[in-house]
Amino acid sequence: MGTRVTEEQQKELARLFDSAYARIYRYCMVLTRGQRAIAEDCAQEAFYAVAKSWDTLGPQREARQEAWMRSVCWNKWHDLQRHQMTGDALNSKVVQFYESTPATPEDVVVHRATLRKCLEIIFMMPPARQEVALLRWREELSVKEIAVSLGIAPATVRSHCRTARNQLVEQLGTWLPRVDHLSDMEPTQQRRGA
Repeated sequence: MGTRVTEEQQKELARLFDSAYARIYRYCMVLTRGQRAIAEDCAQEAFYAVAKSWDTLGPQREARQEAWMRSVCWNKWHDLQRHQMTGDALNSKVVQFYESTPATPEDVVVHRATLRKCLEIIFMMPPARQEVALLRWREELSVKEIAVSLGIAPATVRSHCRTARNQLVEQLGTWLPRVDHLSDMEPTQQRRGA
């Protein structure tokens, strides 16, 4: 928003805030594992970013605006985490990285191409399934955390994950060498069903 906010834009932003703030804040609380001050900062940053980009985001559906704000929150949270890693924590991660078996250039190319293809498929999914899939596999939230964040039942989260995983497997074919890391169950549940 390079120019002054019009009265109509102020009303639209206020409506969005009234409608979406509780959900965005709840998402941030889950994302930050209950760190209230940081969750508030992330939520505030998301609405500030929406206001700055209102010319582009204003005409979008509210669900799209919220998805965009969740991305802003996720990025803000991970930026904060990166900046907080200092000293021993950073050194141990560097050591761990270099001690692990290095991937071959071919592995890197295949993994990047597969990830790109997965994201293409996920972004073509219906909004609810897309959001659950991204929270589960990109942000690595638990089923319970996703359910709380989105205000839906854990069974609904598992159903979305299962459907998304099946869609990925079906559409990826040979692109996806293994899918066990895409499980929609918690680690303790995986072994019981086997």
